[in-house]
Amino acid sequence: MSELNSTLLSVLLVLGSGLIVTIIIVISRITRTVAELQAELTRTTQTVLPLVERINALTASVEQTLAVVNENRQAVAETVDYMRGITRNVYRLQQIVVDRIEPPLLEFASIVSSVTSGLKSFTDTWRRGRGA
Repeated sequence: MSELNSTLLSVLLVLGSGLIVTIIIVISRITRTVAELQAELTRTTQTVLPLVERINALTASVEQTLAVVNENRQAVAETVDYMRGITRNVYRLQQIVVDRIEPPLLEFASIVSSVTSGLKSFTDTWRRGRGA
């Protein structure tokens, strides 16, 4: 029985040693993988930090541009409103000209036309009378 115990103990020691060797190999691989991940993380951080700084600078520039656009948008809106007012005033002036000035001008043109026709008839008659 003692020999059986010894044999079992030896088998357990061999299996335990194999388990310990396997655990050491796994821990070694995990350590290597963690070191590779750490190196990759360091490289990524070195690449990402400048990009983040550029993005922050770009964001600040975009914010400034948007502020200028918003300021100019108000000025453009005021200019458009002003131009609409001018357009309305020009339209009103046109209506005043049409309503108030056009009728007397047409009447004056009619009078001038009548006078011209009368003078032409007179001169034609006078020339005919002198020539006869």
